[in-house]
Amino acid sequence: MPAGSSDETIFTAVDQAVFAGLQDGEGVIVDTKSAFYFGLNKTAAFLWETLQKVKAITAAQLTDALCGRFEVTRERAAHDVEEFLAHVIEYGLAKRCENSLNK
Repeated sequence: MPAGSSDETIFTAVDQAVFAGLQDGEGVIVDTKSAFYFGLNKTAAFLWETLQKVKAITAAQLTDALCGRFEVTRERAAHDVEEFLAHVIEYGLAKRCENSLNK
């Protein structure tokens, strides 16, 4: 899980990140503030679309969604979600919210 996160931490995509899905299931995010773009594999594209659609989601919920979409162990899915969230937060494409779902 990204540093400073708990199981209840909520993550959201930022408005400046625009996603375009590609035919093969992969995708691209464009940061409209910096004009940088980021290529996403199928797993990352699925996680990004889920993050954008749900608006406020925990790492555990993303892990559940990933397990439901791909044949992957929960341990591997949790690892992939952790790496994904760390990267999108690092690049300013998503943020960690102060409130949890239980508050």
